[in-house]
Amino acid sequence: MFLCLTNLIRRPTVCLFLPCLSLLAAPAAAVAGTAPKQPVEPAPAGPADRSMGRGRFHLSAGWMWRETGGLDGRARARGRYQPLPRLFPASGASLPPIGDAGDFADRQYRDGRVMVDGGTPLDGTTSLWGYDEASQVQDGSLRYHADGRRWESEAATQPLDPLATAADGSGNAPVVELGWEYATTGSLALGAVFQWSFLDLDHSMDEARPFSRQTSRDFSLAFTDSYDLRGVVPPEAPYQGAGTGFGPLLDNLPSRRERREQPAGRSQAVFVDRLEQQIDLRLHTLSLGPTVRARIGPISGFGGLGVALNVVDWEATQQESLDSFRDDGRRRRVRVWSDHSRGTEALPGFYLQGGLTWDLTPSLRLSAFGRRDWSESLDASLGLSSLSFDPGGWSGGVMVGWCWP
Repeated sequence: MFLCLTNLIRRPTVCLFLPCLSLLAAPAAAVAGTAPKQPVEPAPAGPADRSMGRGRFHLSAGWMWRETGGLDGRARARGRYQPLPRLFPASGASLPPIGDAGDFADRQYRDGRVMVDGGTPLDGTTSLWGYDEASQVQDGSLRYHADGRRWESEAATQPLDPLATAADGSGNAPVVELGWEYATTGSLALGAVFQWSFLDLDHSMDEARPFSRQTSRDFSLAFTDSYDLRGVVPPEAPYQGAGTGFGPLLDNLPSRRERREQPAGRSQAVFVDRLEQQIDLRLHTLSLGPTVRARIGPISGFGGLGVALNVVDWEATQQESLDSFRDDGRRRRVRVWSDHSRGTEALPGFYLQGGLTWDLTPSLRLSAFGRRDWSESLDASLGLSSLSFDPGGWSGGVMVGWCWP
């Protein structure tokens, strides 16, 4: 302080200038010692914002239950056009050799005979007769007996109408999906998806139909011819006749003929047409279309539509057999037909799909979806039969997917 006072007396100007300079230098020094301000950086972006403007792939696989329009067809039998063999003789009769009761004839009975001799055309009598049993002589008449047979055959056939074959065409189907999405905002994304699914269907039919019957009914015939002895005492039985022109005479025409008939049996045969059909069908569905997804937190809803190509690989066999079965246990194979057909058809269509997705992790997701398909139908032939399959229908399932990057 003493020095300052001394200097102030000696150099008044310098002493006043220095304090003023120090006052000016102090704020400048203070400003010089402060670090310059840095630019302010924005806060880190949230999960939704990080996806904006980025494209992501996802690969998903799962299982779905698929309903199709089903398999329909008309199975037509060739047996309806096949001439059927006759298993029983046509209606007829086997009569004993006793001739007509009103005409001269040689008559052979099981217990005797009455023949024509040279005088029969003149007076109607004959000496060529004989009988076996004394009991045949009754009340002044001589009775003879003979047996015969008669049968009746008939057939009844009903048409073999086409059989309707139907299968619902539903089943479990694996599904694989590859997609790409581009997030336009934090909650909205647009993309495209390619999907493949596979459905294996089997259908079988085994139908046996009786459609024709042949029936035969047998009747036994019993004939009794009575000859008036006209007072003639016949020789003692057995009597074989005395020869032409010798012995007692007997009328060649019976005075009465009795005929008795009664059922003797019945036989039947049934014709059965059996139709066996086996159809194996494999359906590959390839679909491609745009999608849109809206997100709320880890849950998002999506929807899409596009074109679908249904590739149907099918194979069908049909065997038809025609057999006859008699009531005595005998079986006869009449005819067999076999048909086989196969092919691959590509049927265009389109689809509409929607569902929900739950993001388990940034890379792992779980999806549930529903889908409706429309498609052209497959039409094919198998022998005389026809087949039709419609791949369109409802389906629903779940998938697990992996997303990157």
